[in-house]
Amino acid sequence: MKIRRKLLEGKSKAIIFGAGYIGYSAAAFYARQGVSSVLIEIDPVKIQKINAGIPPYDEMKSWIGFDLAPLSHMITATADWEDVVFEGNPVYFIAVNTERDGKPWEFALEDVCKKIAKDPGEPLIIVESTLTPGWTKDHIIPHIPSIKIAVAPRRDWFTLPGMTVETLDRVVGATDEDALEEAIDVLGIISKKIHRASSYEIAELVKAVENAYRFVEVAMSFELARAYSHLDVRELMELCGTKFNMDTYYPSTGIGGYCLPLASQYVKAGTMADMPILTAAEEENEYLPLLIADFLMSKGVNNVCILGVAYKGNLKVHVASPGLRLAEALDKHGFAVTINDPLYTDKEIIKLTSERIVPVTFPEGMNGSDVIIITADHAHYKAIPKTDLITHIPEGCRIIDSYGIWADLRGLFKEAGILYSLIGEAGWLD
Repeated sequence: MKIRRKLLEGKSKAIIFGAGYIGYSAAAFYARQGVSSVLIEIDPVKIQKINAGIPPYDEMKSWIGFDLAPLSHMITATADWEDVVFEGNPVYFIAVNTERDGKPWEFALEDVCKKIAKDPGEPLIIVESTLTPGWTKDHIIPHIPSIKIAVAPRRDWFTLPGMTVETLDRVVGATDEDALEEAIDVLGIISKKIHRASSYEIAELVKAVENAYRFVEVAMSFELARAYSHLDVRELMELCGTKFNMDTYYPSTGIGGYCLPLASQYVKAGTMADMPILTAAEEENEYLPLLIADFLMSKGVNNVCILGVAYKGNLKVHVASPGLRLAEALDKHGFAVTINDPLYTDKEIIKLTSERIVPVTFPEGMNGSDVIIITADHAHYKAIPKTDLITHIPEGCRIIDSYGIWADLRGLFKEAGILYSLIGEAGWLD
């Protein structure tokens, strides 16, 4: 209760390492409750924006659900961690990236822990980053053994308004009971539903396991779309989802993002035991781009335009991007590949792809394409007027849509001699 009171009375600030989606949104929600924060960040552009009162992520505005402008003075950012840490602070949040090149990565986590260890007091540390089982014991405690540590990974869904740290259930475990109570008090300032884990080991495993479960289920929808391509697997999944204890998952061009595609790796990294179900799901996810490439080769296709670098619509995150994976697979198979994403500049796309993959504008970049594959359901793609869309899609072109964003235009496409299919529909591989 002591830390909570200091924060709410303005006697202390929340110190947050990492100004990514997790770190910045934590600062925003604490500001809404009257708590000031300092974000420690290495990106000078983010620091400049935050200190100017500008949210560093435009796409977060609708998700967060409230106006940040009146609260911006309560959120500051700096790269000078020494100036902050050496002053002594009651609580630190760790919200740094624990992924690199599609694999669990502990370097930033360890680096932050070494810095926090310079604090002259005995602060509480709340780890919101995703962890591999065992990382608290192996990569956090060795650097700061005398400090109270709580593990409370975030579950936010950054494209669905209302699915935030404020409303979603949270799990927290800690190194001892005192740390657990302090963490619950501090997290309770903004989180309404908190569940106690019996240990930090359980807490650090929860997020990886829940996402690994979903990863397996989604991968199964891919397998069904491949094995039963003559049937409408999307309808099948919808009907299966009517069962009271089953969710509905649809096949697409692949699983992307920080959470699902990495979850199986986080789980497997914490044990020496063989986990063949997770391995099979990983293989199915990796196989899908190859399946599509082989299918297009059988059709004599040459030019493919991919719409989507981000792993999902309206969110500038390309970790484990299905669009990028597919582009690389098609490039290796000898296709002429172009790619577009309204959230990325040409320069950014060039950095992320091989030199043969060409960034293009939308909709003009679809001209001359034999196949158009939609891998991200950006609002920008949905908003284009029908006449403009049809003008830039050649007759005889095939559209493969992961999300159905143009499904209501089937009749128009048919009249124009354009083939349209949703992944998983009956005959999508015909």
